[in-house]
Amino acid sequence: MLDSLSPTDPILLLAVSDAPFSSLPRDVKAWFGITRATRIPMSLPCATQISAYFAPLLADIRRPPSAFTDGVRRRRRVLETLPLAPPPEPRQPSAAELAVQEESDKRVMTVLKYRLGPVVTELKRKFKRFTKNARVRFSLC
Repeated sequence: MLDSLSPTDPILLLAVSDAPFSSLPRDVKAWFGITRATRIPMSLPCATQISAYFAPLLADIRRPPSAFTDGVRRRRRVLETLPLAPPPEPRQPSAAELAVQEESDKRVMTVLKYRLGPVVTELKRKFKRFTKNARVRFSLC
């Protein structure tokens, strides 16, 4: 596509390469012309250069908005006080959920009767006098 342009057409071609210019393919070198004025070699920045580059940005981040030159002092917003919301009503189970719960309760009762039956029978046999109805006797004087 670049080959179809005329030599007088102004364009900006920005390219970044890890390799030196001399090791690039011939057709890529042709894009940038013969003169060295069309190429700017750059080296990787060191840590101090990176921190110096980002220092103004970090200073701007730390500044409050009112400290900027075009910053306008704003009134603090006054938020209205809202009443406390009432607690949500407890969820009412549906008819199907009630039927499932009732069936589950019946199963649990059946298992309990089955498991506790021998224990209750043993207690009735051991403590017979507690199984009879209590008789109350009153004497009138």
